[in-house]
Amino acid sequence: MNTKKLWLGFILVTVISFSVLLYFGREIYHQAPPIPDAVVTADGHLLFNGQFIKDGQSKFNITNAPRPTPFLQKEFGKMVLFISIFAFF
Repeated sequence: MNTKKLWLGFILVTVISFSVLLYFGREIYHQAPPIPDAVVTADGHLLFNGQFIKDGQSKFNITNAPRPTPFLQKEFGKMVLFISIFAFF
């Protein structure tokens, strides 16, 4: 088989995949709910403001970042070893 066709197919699939990924990422970003400037009670007391929400989001993103489990780390190590051994044959 001609390797030029394989490379062309690979590049085409990669470009289409990233285009779809970027499109839906943009859509998710633009359709996110707005953050209010302030939330007040009926009496007029301030419960929280927009900066409080943004601070909470940033803390959540830092502390709850997905981490691989030890099982996944071990399996990933096996996969890397397998690829590195058999990649040169």
